[in-house]
Amino acid sequence: MIPVIEWVISKFNGKAVCYKIDASMAFDLVKTFKVPDVPYLVFVKHGEVVGKVKKEMNRAEFYGYVKKMIEIK
Repeated sequence: MIPVIEWVISKFNGKAVCYKIDASMAFDLVKTFKVPDVPYLVFVKHGEVVGKVKKEMNRAEFYGYVKKMIEIK
């Protein structure tokens, strides 16, 4: 799903940023965000978790989801 994520993020001109985290090395983040399994996406806006995704999505689905996350105030 990484190519889909990178493509979608590139379409938002800096309004969305993606960080890839190695769950086996970042135990504190896994614990903080209660990551049940990988891959797992957590959307954070202004320090608050606004969304979580565990399922795979195609470009259109993921684009729509990211757009919705950006629109959250």
